[in-house]
Amino acid sequence: MVKVIFESGASEQLRNAIAYLVVEADRLGVQLTRTGLVKLLFLADLRAKEQLGSTISGATYKYYTYGPFAPEIIDAIAEMDGREIVEETRPHPTDTDAQVAYHYAPGKSDLPSEALDANQRRIIREVLHEYGALPLQTLLRHVYDTEPMRDAQPLQVVLNDAA
Repeated sequence: MVKVIFESGASEQLRNAIAYLVVEADRLGVQLTRTGLVKLLFLADLRAKEQLGSTISGATYKYYTYGPFAPEIIDAIAEMDGREIVEETRPHPTDTDAQVAYHYAPGKSDLPSEALDANQRRIIREVLHEYGALPLQTLLRHVYDTEPMRDAQPLQVVLNDAA
């Protein structure tokens, strides 16, 4: 196993969490869209905060128009694209908009598992098993029904390591 080490912008913690989520999603056959990746990482971070006392990614999620969102996740994805993960754009099956999906980069066969501890890896796998195959609208309902989102106000921090 290889520890993924990063040299720029986004935190190593965040990039390793994204890499592991993408690797496990690929392994399980879960199709990860941009929204799905962000929401599944939020659910994994929320569960980690509840069980371990801190998030896996270190991201700060705020309540934006479409639910919990952390801009640093998108920045990390952009930095990782083509190196650790691959962003694939394809036509959406029922819409005129394109759909973006993420996969682990070709040639990156080793899971970045040593970068996360066993409990963090377990939580990501559990979240993927529970929510990964759900239709997006169902996943979003689960996310909006989490405790931090129920009474959240726009732009309020809903999850981070300090909250």
